[in-house]
Amino acid sequence: MIRSVIAIGSNSTRMLTAEVCPGTVSVLHRDRIETSLFLGLDRKHNLSDEAIGRVCEAVGVLKLRSSCYGSGGRIALLATSAVRDALNKKDLSDRILHDCGLDMEILSGNEEARLAFIAASLGRTCTVADIGGGSTEIICGTAGVPDTEISLQLGASRLMRLRPIRGISDANELIGYAKALIAEHLPSLPSGQNDCFVGIGGTLTTLACIHHGIGNLNADREYTVSADSMTAWLNRLADMSLPERAAVPGMPPGREKHIVHGLCILRALCEHFGFGHICISFRTNMDGYLIREAGAQDGSMSLPTTFFPDAGILRRGGE
Repeated sequence: MIRSVIAIGSNSTRMLTAEVCPGTVSVLHRDRIETSLFLGLDRKHNLSDEAIGRVCEAVGVLKLRSSCYGSGGRIALLATSAVRDALNKKDLSDRILHDCGLDMEILSGNEEARLAFIAASLGRTCTVADIGGGSTEIICGTAGVPDTEISLQLGASRLMRLRPIRGISDANELIGYAKALIAEHLPSLPSGQNDCFVGIGGTLTTLACIHHGIGNLNADREYTVSADSMTAWLNRLADMSLPERAAVPGMPPGREKHIVHGLCILRALCEHFGFGHICISFRTNMDGYLIREAGAQDGSMSLPTTFFPDAGILRRGGE
């Protein structure tokens, strides 16, 4: 069965189309449109009409693109931090239902964390961090089963609202702020779970792209970047203007606005937990959603998984 998931994030609206069979998810297409929804929240936590229209248009475009793969009406629509925060979220939901014919499901922070872990852990004992625009989810798990999960009001766009970054001193202040928030909610990791750190989300994939100088990296692979290299990129980008950041080879369009704020969160995670390397995955909570669905189809609601990068296939461990 061909299935699509569209996820309304705080920075971008994404789409994943895949063939879902019992125990197997074969990725066909990934897509994204920068929509900056979190920045459309006003001081009263209402989404502007412009922001609602921008996201609704993006959902319509992604729905149309998914139809090229035969997904038909089998499309799930998810929403995360920015929509959770919005007091007028029903206005967005009603507009999308009217214009696009899709019902919107708002994920809780814990649900978002669980889907991120399903997508990124792939059966490993590891810590997963999903750095988004409005929130950051941190999940620890053993052999693909989550033990600890938290969702923090800490995201790249949320930090950008708090303070612009005009140089490394601004960045260092935000790193300290992020570290304090992380330490308050998760002082330490369970024993042995700082040996493998997997990061997902736009900040991480942007880091992989600029580190390799290529904007269209193979999304079916994982990429490793050292904490020292990440810090060097943070320091370099913090002192650049927005046009200079946008011109960095590999920088995805629109990501220059909040990449440094996202890297501040990543740096805080690495310093607090002592991560020396970051394994970067292009998988998202949408992958987790479909992997969970594949598990439900074969009677196993929670699937440890192994990733086959050449084929772009996720399968249950041992198969």
